[in-house]
Amino acid sequence: MYRLLVAAAALASAAFILWAGQMLPDPVASRFDSNGVATSWMARDTFLGVMMLLASLMPAVTALLQMRNSRLGRTRIPNPEHWYAEPQRSETVAYLEAHAAVFAAALSVFLCFVFWRLVAAHIAAPQAPVLDRQLFLLGLGIFIAFALGWTLLRRQHFSKIRVSPPR
Repeated sequence: MYRLLVAAAALASAAFILWAGQMLPDPVASRFDSNGVATSWMARDTFLGVMMLLASLMPAVTALLQMRNSRLGRTRIPNPEHWYAEPQRSETVAYLEAHAAVFAAALSVFLCFVFWRLVAAHIAAPQAPVLDRQLFLLGLGIFIAFALGWTLLRRQHFSKIRVSPPR
């Protein structure tokens, strides 16, 4: 089920980049300085390929590798000897797979947001695009807050050892 979420996020981000990428000129401003002013340019097709890899493939591959490692018991969590032992092993793996899928989806959404801000900059000023620094920093801040919460939630979940009552 969680692999379906990863696949859906990858396909949705790829479709979004292909759709929105048609609004970009050729060449595309691909790098901006701290003030949001374009400093480097790239061929549109190359840029779209890079963004597809970053927003679709990278989060999906990362999540699938995390899922594989959780099934193999290789994920670094507090008290692994407890969590990977029976009877809680399957619940642990399911939690880690869900966690990986959600993070991959969130990363895809964030990268699509960055891409959309770049498209908006080109629509506003095709010859001299300026990235809206405040909106970019707001999006980055939200993503960082999410990532910190995601990390703390996972750590908290595995820090407490649950003792089952004897049967």
